[in-house]
Amino acid sequence: ITFYHFLNHVNGKLMVGLQTERGGPVGNLWQNTAKLQNRWERNVIKIQSSKNFQ
Repeated sequence: ITFYHFLNHVNGKLMVGLQTERGGPVGNLWQNTAKLQNRWERNVIKIQSSKNFQ
């Protein structure tokens, strides 16, 4: 998965999770805490799973 997000002066946390079963737990794959920057950041997450996902 490739995605872009904007970092700015507002404090906060962006998290990406994966849920492999309906109603199941969401596992944390990636997170980032906002920094004092005004720029777009590109991130790539590789998902390896034997289960289908969308």
